[in-house]
Amino acid sequence: MTTGELDLYKRLRVDDPADYREWLAVHMPEGTHLQTWGAVHDLLKTDAMYALADPDSHPQADFNRAVDFLVAAIDSKRIPALVGIGWLGIYVTTADRYGWSIEHPALSPDGFGRRVLMCLPLERSEAFKLAEKLSIEGRRLEIGLGLDWDTWLAIRSVKLELEWSAPRIKNPQLADTVKEWIEIIRHLDSLSD
Repeated sequence: MTTGELDLYKRLRVDDPADYREWLAVHMPEGTHLQTWGAVHDLLKTDAMYALADPDSHPQADFNRAVDFLVAAIDSKRIPALVGIGWLGIYVTTADRYGWSIEHPALSPDGFGRRVLMCLPLERSEAFKLAEKLSIEGRRLEIGLGLDWDTWLAIRSVKLELEWSAPRIKNPQLADTVKEWIEIIRHLDSLSD
């Protein structure tokens, strides 16, 4: 980590922006390296985890700042959505593991589940076709099936986040969609291993 990333983190805490997209546009312009995003997020993550673990001593604002930073970065396409989802997934799975309460709408099971689905690189119908084709043609994932390896890795990378969301989602249609994606991923997993 450099002094620049530490300065960005401190600036973000002082500014406490109402609109994180605007703040990012000014302070982390297009072309900011992903490593810089990761370093700033790591500093924010420390604050967020303390806020989850000890809400009496650490303000909810510290947690919200980390989440709002990531949501704005994802929504404005400043970081790859799948990277941001993975970073957000740290919060929901850690809170779940330790019984901590999350009070941020972006990380409600329904909100988080929707966000995960939005970042998938294929439509569900395309994934169904791929799974069907793989079932017929066998384990030749990289040979002529129209799916590049990066796309498959992207789909596979959100499996844990979907599995966390599925049993907690309240909207029945959304829950069914998430469960379908989990089954598709498991099926593709079994065919590609």
